[in-house]
Amino acid sequence: MDDAKRSALTKGLEVLESLLQYSRLSDIVADTGLPAGTVHRILGELVSGGWAVQDDARQYFPGRRLYSVAGRLLEDDHLVVVALPFLERLRREMGFAVHMGLHIGPTITYVAKLEGLHPDGLETHVGQRVLMASTAIGQAVLASRSADFAREVFARETDDAPPGGSEVWLAELGRSRARGWAVDVGGTFPGWRSVAAPVYSPAGLAFGAVSIAAPVGELPGGQVSRVARAVQEAALEISRAFGAPA
Repeated sequence: MDDAKRSALTKGLEVLESLLQYSRLSDIVADTGLPAGTVHRILGELVSGGWAVQDDARQYFPGRRLYSVAGRLLEDDHLVVVALPFLERLRREMGFAVHMGLHIGPTITYVAKLEGLHPDGLETHVGQRVLMASTAIGQAVLASRSADFAREVFARETDDAPPGGSEVWLAELGRSRARGWAVDVGGTFPGWRSVAAPVYSPAGLAFGAVSIAAPVGELPGGQVSRVARAVQEAALEISRAFGAPA
């Protein structure tokens, strides 16, 4: 849309949404298509109002008020109500534990969990927060974001990573992006394999993901692609139910 035709409210919301994906002023300018001066002014207002914060490196991140709004949205359970039929079908078809997690603040928060059809002993629960870089859901979300954003997350969550570790991890993230799903083996839960696909907002932003988790012995590597197709289908249907583009 032409900049002149966008209202001040629309511009502010577009900057706020871009802030969920980018932290540098130049990236937010490129993403929104707004003039740098306009974006800088809006970001300043967001920081003043508590909707965003700026660090010493002059990068911007979501602020406490944005987290608060996201939390109230989750309390309404609207997203879970919309997603639940698709999650239940995925559980019936695959038989494994199913999770849905949202990117809230610096972590992934589980908003839904359906136990596998057989007792599996996976100790997760709704409301639990997990790291992004070491979970399939987090990686599915990060695969849709910029490399700079993903690199920042990796650096924040893995202080003890070996030299070059981020580049190896980013290469795997690139493969996740190309195929449309992510897989993690034991990153957060030793002995478990998880497969996740992103869920998109009406604006096309991956704000969460759906995953299946199973003991490695019950979900061998040769079965991952078949399971991933089912997870992708469920995530796509949930995205459409939320109003994401087909």
